[in-house]
Amino acid sequence: MILSCIMSFLLLHWNARSLIANGQEFKKYITEMGKTPDIMCIQETWLNSSLDFKINGYVVERKDRGNGRGGGCATFIKEGIAYKRTYGNSNAEYVNITIMGIQEVIRITNFYNPCKELSNNILEEVMGDTQGKIIICGDFNAHNGLWGSKKTDNNGEIVDSFIEEHSLVCLNDGKPTRVDIMTGGTSCLDLTIVSAALAGKCTWTVFKDNMGSDHWPVVCEIQKSVQKQNISQCVWGFKQARWKEFHMMCEENFKNIKLEGTVEEEYSKIVGEIIYAAKQYIPLIRSNGKKKKNVPWWTEECTVAIRERNKAFRCLKRLITQDTIVDYQKKRAVARRVIKNAKRKAWQEFCNTIGRETGMHVVWRMIRKMNGINSYKEIPVIEEEGEMNVTNKEKTEVLAKTFAKIHSIENLDEKFLKRRQEISKVYKNVHTKKQGVDNIMDEVFNSFELKIAINNSKNTTPGRDMISYSMLKNLPEVAFKAILDLYNHIWSEGILPKDWKSAIVIPIVKPGKDATKANSYRPIALTSTLCKVMEKMIVRRLSYFLEKKEILTSDQSGFRKKRSTMDALILFENDVKKALLMKEYLIAVFFDIEKAYDTLWREGLLIKLNKIGVGGRMYNWILDFLFERTFQVRIGEEMSTSYDILNGTPQGSVISPILFNLMINDIFEKLNPNIGKALYADDGAVWKRGRNLRSIVKGIQEAIHEVERWSVDWGLKFSVSKTQYMIFTKKKMEQITLKLYDQPLERVSEFKYLGLIFDGKLTWKRHIKKIENKCKGIINCMVAISKYEWGASKRSLLHIYQALIRSSIDYGCTVYGAGSKLEMKKLENIQSKALRICCGAIRSTPLDAIRVEMGEMPLDLRREKMFLMYWVNLQGSERNHHTRTVLKDCWEYKKNGGNRGE
Repeated sequence: MILSCIMSFLLLHWNARSLIANGQEFKKYITEMGKTPDIMCIQETWLNSSLDFKINGYVVERKDRGNGRGGGCATFIKEGIAYKRTYGNSNAEYVNITIMGIQEVIRITNFYNPCKELSNNILEEVMGDTQGKIIICGDFNAHNGLWGSKKTDNNGEIVDSFIEEHSLVCLNDGKPTRVDIMTGGTSCLDLTIVSAALAGKCTWTVFKDNMGSDHWPVVCEIQKSVQKQNISQCVWGFKQARWKEFHMMCEENFKNIKLEGTVEEEYSKIVGEIIYAAKQYIPLIRSNGKKKKNVPWWTEECTVAIRERNKAFRCLKRLITQDTIVDYQKKRAVARRVIKNAKRKAWQEFCNTIGRETGMHVVWRMIRKMNGINSYKEIPVIEEEGEMNVTNKEKTEVLAKTFAKIHSIENLDEKFLKRRQEISKVYKNVHTKKQGVDNIMDEVFNSFELKIAINNSKNTTPGRDMISYSMLKNLPEVAFKAILDLYNHIWSEGILPKDWKSAIVIPIVKPGKDATKANSYRPIALTSTLCKVMEKMIVRRLSYFLEKKEILTSDQSGFRKKRSTMDALILFENDVKKALLMKEYLIAVFFDIEKAYDTLWREGLLIKLNKIGVGGRMYNWILDFLFERTFQVRIGEEMSTSYDILNGTPQGSVISPILFNLMINDIFEKLNPNIGKALYADDGAVWKRGRNLRSIVKGIQEAIHEVERWSVDWGLKFSVSKTQYMIFTKKKMEQITLKLYDQPLERVSEFKYLGLIFDGKLTWKRHIKKIENKCKGIINCMVAISKYEWGASKRSLLHIYQALIRSSIDYGCTVYGAGSKLEMKKLENIQSKALRICCGAIRSTPLDAIRVEMGEMPLDLRREKMFLMYWVNLQGSERNHHTRTVLKDCWEYKKNGGNRGE
């Protein structure tokens, strides 16, 4: 069942007096309960933004105390229970969630009053909306005879009055919920208040185990039906795969396969044989966040070692002799060694996957996983246009509709739509397939191309056909031949299997966004790996054709061999530096294309393919690949209905970047030759320098108008709010205005272009500060890692330094390396701190000695090395490489007593 029903749910509330101190005992208590609670409301968590506390199988909603120590509330909701959180405006400590009953909603409020004076207004806010059934629980710090107190205070009277006013019922039966550790006296402070309609369906109990706190937990069973969803899905368990047997079965089965019939029939046969063998020798694991072993380092060897240790311990308990004692000690030592080695191996494997672009949240998540803390976050109830989408099926539909709007024709400009109709009348045959073989690009594929494409693939989540790259890499030669025959059949027919044009979309919430809103999610498309392999083969041929014919503009550095972001950055910085040396002005405009890949005009792309001479099989394949595409959103095992993709190139496809490069290839074609320009994929910039500011403004405005006209012709719209301009100069500035689509552009004093923050005088202070802040977080993480035996090795810590800190310092150092010595010294300090952690050196150890120990060179020498490496690569680049101009002798640098290298 995808959607099930809990006929009664269990609510636990408890004042923990610090989850940091008593949390582990609480976790143990939960696991030992006969029936685990569905909702747990904890007060006095004593958590803050830097402290985390997870319970496997639960989603947590927290309200930490903003300042000072102590306090705080946390509500734990069992995974699969649909809920929505609502927020208040005051500093009162409570968490308010709404869970979905079968016919009505149930609002549960977790409240903590830290011995403050209560008021009716505070209680009204805590209760919130009065629709549906209400449960308010927590530590009220209020005394009243109604719930068993020996006295009545002001807070007690206010709560009593509030209960009466709203026709609520207090479930407390007079049993004490708190004990004074010093005197042994008891009191009733933890209250459970419910709607009158719920009171007769509740069983209220106090459990006499305080788990280190001075409060006892209260458990309330409510006989009310609540929706619970199955959030699990089946995934391949590759760690337990028997690849040798898989290979042998595929070899046997593919010997008898006959590929005769349509492309669809041949594709179905190949997929069927691979999946059949996979099901025999690769286990399907139901993944729902409740794995038996929820640590990434656990192996079968660990299981065996623990089993042997436990067996020896049972023997020891039955008969204590010298032999059983020695046997148990040996088995225990083996288990410890196996686990220690498994942890180190898993951590080292993780370290090998990280790089400069890896976020610190990824590293921290792995550290928590290594310690057995999994942080699964299910999609909460989504509210859209006043409707509450509770079930996974409802969520998939609302998200699918939101994602479909991204590709909608409604996003296109009216001017472009008219222009599109005009152009389409001229080019009527773009949807007509080409006949015959056009050139060498249309030759049949060979096994060499196939194996290169498969071997260069990294493991990703499979698409609809469930075939992964791991399976493809373990196939026998006879299976490769069958796949190659299928590819060549597709190539000659120009018809792709339907599964290749249907994506499964996984919604991922954007960082910092409200997860209850549909537009807060980013679609991640999963497509067939068999299709991606063929895409790689086609991209290899198409790239060769474009580079050999010099079709791509020299301004474009994105997604091209032997090109990088450094090309655009060095070219731009070179002109800025010249302008500052010559006391000139330089105005730069940085363009931002709205939904660049999602709104790309596909017919326009086909027109451009025709113009550059792409025809025959290559054209037919791309034509069929682009059109009649669909997607479905998946959450757990639920799928939305299928939606058409009306515009754009497929998200996550291998061929999309090179097709996009072709689409914007002529974006700067008509600009004046004295306009500087650079492209990296869709990140474009134009600039102009000179002494006459008015002339520069006029020239750069004409360039903007030209780019604007291009956007109307080809349907890619620029964002006025995100397209910004900068002025680089040492002179006093006049007020100027630049416009795009007749709207003024924003002038900024600094801009992050391709990862480097440029300021008006090229001081690089802001960029160095950004590196400093990022590296401080990584150093903090390294300190945490060094405390664990699995992460304390010099090798793994050095790998973290090289992958996250050194790579961040290296990026762009050939550009920002011209900054002041004071700024460069800040980077030296970062290196010093990180390397000291790596080798465990004390603060007085000389930095040079630490560098020798760790095999790291000084950063100034490393910058020089990086510059020389780039210079050598640039010398060997093709003759039309636009950054080669920086190698030429420059009179501006000579006039100022230096050269570009200096």
